[in-house]
Amino acid sequence: MTSKNIAIIGCGWLGTTFGEYMSQKEYEVKGSTTTEEKLTLLSQKGINSFLLDIDTSELTDWQSFLDVDVCLILLPPKRDIDGANVYKKRLEKLHEIISSSSVNKVILVSSTSVYPDNQKEVDESCTDFSPSPNGEALRTIEQLYLQTDKLDTTVLRFSGLIGGDRVPKYSLKKGRFHKIWNAPMNAVHRDDCIQVMEEIIKQDVWNEIFNVCAPEHPIRKDYYTEGAKAAGLPLPEVPDATDNPPYKIVNSDKVVNRLGIKWKYPNPMAVATQQ
Repeated sequence: MTSKNIAIIGCGWLGTTFGEYMSQKEYEVKGSTTTEEKLTLLSQKGINSFLLDIDTSELTDWQSFLDVDVCLILLPPKRDIDGANVYKKRLEKLHEIISSSSVNKVILVSSTSVYPDNQKEVDESCTDFSPSPNGEALRTIEQLYLQTDKLDTTVLRFSGLIGGDRVPKYSLKKGRFHKIWNAPMNAVHRDDCIQVMEEIIKQDVWNEIFNVCAPEHPIRKDYYTEGAKAAGLPLPEVPDATDNPPYKIVNSDKVVNRLGIKWKYPNPMAVATQQ
């Protein structure tokens, strides 16, 4: 039976777009935010907005918000020095909140950064994991939710998110790009993330882990070079290429085979020149 009531915790770049999309599909969508300024924006996009904070909001307020069929958690760790610890504490507290609510179906958005950069192809059967603080925090939280009997949790490990304003034209201007250019990239378009999350809900697929990454892996230098040319921007200076750059190749065959996904953007190069 398809769930028609969903709650999104983390209405950012991806969560807000997903919520708006699902509301247009006649789903009842709730979205949480920690800033009053965003309440109106979410409402304008068809999302029933709630002002909630994991650390300070009352449990009864959370229980009202979580009176839904499915809860989506889109709260990635920040990349600052204490990001992993803050993420772990917040998601553990959120686990307590969700476990005491009526919802039992959860989509937990994680990251393919749980895998090490071991110059190999990785899939969901991989037993080697990244020793980085963020990688370890993500993996710990995945296991916490997956091993909770009350919750039917599906984990989505997204690769680097692209699309919208996350294309070379904007990232080069902001200086936000991966510094190791002679390695293959793992990326996935926001539209493909949206279709995967939608299919999880529509097909009622729970207690699984899926990698979500475009099947083609262009070299980063080619991606940014094409983007810079199209935007008339100079290429930034980057360190000299190393002979053995750290990288991994993320395999997403499982999500294709299990959900019947047909990638809208199978090759990240398709968005390299988007303006």
